[in-house]
Amino acid sequence: MDLYSTEYDDEKLHSYFLRLTTDKKYEPVKAVIQNWALGMDGRKGELNKFIKEFQTTFNSSLWELYLNKAFKDIGFDVDHSKESPDFCLISKTGKVVNVEAVTTNNPRNKDKSYYSSQAISESISQCDQDFLDESTIKLLGKMRDKRDLFIGKDGKKHPYSSLDHVKDKPFVIAVAPFDNHLSFTQNNIAINRVLFGIEPPKPNRRGGFVTHKIKHIVNNNGAKLELGIFTNDSYKEVSAVIFSTIGMFGKAIVQSKIDATIRGTKYRVYSIKKFLSNKRKNR
Repeated sequence: MDLYSTEYDDEKLHSYFLRLTTDKKYEPVKAVIQNWALGMDGRKGELNKFIKEFQTTFNSSLWELYLNKAFKDIGFDVDHSKESPDFCLISKTGKVVNVEAVTTNNPRNKDKSYYSSQAISESISQCDQDFLDESTIKLLGKMRDKRDLFIGKDGKKHPYSSLDHVKDKPFVIAVAPFDNHLSFTQNNIAINRVLFGIEPPKPNRRGGFVTHKIKHIVNNNGAKLELGIFTNDSYKEVSAVIFSTIGMFGKAIVQSKIDATIRGTKYRVYSIKKFLSNKRKNR
């Protein structure tokens, strides 16, 4: 799969793709991403469409490339002859799992001005609660879209659930956030609201932490959206969710080992004995 030969004018190419193909310092990054694509040329029916999306919209295709590499590193074989869902995985024991990839996206993603310093500053200035609420609503919307695609809601022909290689097999949604310049900072806070209906833990007066539940969120149209979709059977068709905030352009930069500024998070390391001895605090 040749990801970088293009027939499109610069105006149509995504800002990150242009950076990759015009700045020589990103040559090692190009090699990393090309390596992520190994085997994906088996997508005969959608190969050209995938390359076009990588060059013009970038993020959703990059997420699929990242997943392709991750699944192979884990030890799955990927049957790319199956066009839908995105990944038909075969384990070493022969079990089949189908994965549909999806991303939340910013409506200005194709607009080069969205990647300007001013646009990035606007993202940074957004208040934390608005950022969290928007992230939650977008993740929930993408989950709903893919669930509906699986079951064939509204009379959609050939739903995923009708495909022979999907019937009676686990169906997994792999979702990543790209809707905000700070999407990578949301950690698992928004997805925990969507899946389990729980808010981020907050410190209490005893020096521990307490977690509150959230049942719904209101969108810009005033509609109530139910959260905690894995606490009931409303998404019973979805076996699991893969979620990551790091399958982004920065991941390829880090793996390429070129000089770059990266963000790190410091964690405490506990032995299991120490953790259990403090289980009240760690609850």
